Amino acid sequence: MNFKDVTQRELRLQEQSYKLLLSLSILISPEASGRPPLRTASQLCDFDFKVQIQRIREHIGEIMNVANNPLNENQEQRMKSLLGLAHFQILLRDEWKSTALDYRDLIRRFLFENFSADKSILDLSQRPLLPQGSVSVSHSSLCGGFAITTVPGVSLGFDIEENERMREQVVARVSSSEELETAPSLAALWAAKEAAFKSFPKGVQPPVMSSISVNSWKKADDGFYTCEAQINSHSARAQGVVLINHRQTLSVFRYTES
Repeated sequence: MNFKDVTQRELRLQEQSYKLLLSLSILISPEASGRPPLRTASQLCDFDFKVQIQRIREHIGEIMNVANNPLNENQEQRMKSLLGLAHFQILLRDEWKSTALDYRDLIRRFLFENFSADKSILDLSQRPLLPQGSVSVSHSSLCGGFAITTVPGVSLGFDIEENERMREQVVARVSSSEELETAPSLAALWAAKEAAFKSFPKGVQPPVMSSISVNSWKKADDGFYTCEAQINSHSARAQGVVLINHRQTLSVFRYTES
């Protein structure tokens, strides 16, 4: 399955979710649709109440995807442009959030079935690898997902954080005072550190996140920032984009192999 197939499927699911929400609003307030109030058993049967409720139950996961997804299609395209990647996608789902059952297995199974024929990607103890390109996984209690590219020679790092969970004393453990002062928010700095750390491949990645400095913050658009990460006492650098939303902050870094 390619990027276009996945994106079109997600758009179809979102469209179905909105239609179901509209159906539910009609059930609750039928007058708004021009229908007479549903007061009798025959009218309920005519409107096929049970079928509508069953459809809503079946698609509740898709509805939650829309509600908890901190990234819309335009923002995804903007992030793609800022990263300078010809092929790039972020896929987020409610069923992959960190509070869901078997969320890590579910996302690895999805990657195996859609992007990789190598069963090693199912091994949770190993970093997920693709035959070509790169993928990076992250989760919050609101949603989970991955950033992926098929561009060769690029290693991605992806992180998603809930803004209200960030604490300065925690971020300060892996950051300098200068980083804390120049970053647009605590969540932005932490997400950038995490994503940058993930972007450095084996052999380049430092042992701890505090060995990475994030600087050169620049505001790009509403909520978007670009920045740069460098491993201390090392020439390795990665370019990053951070998106700050109301509830969550996302960050994607790209490291290009020389």
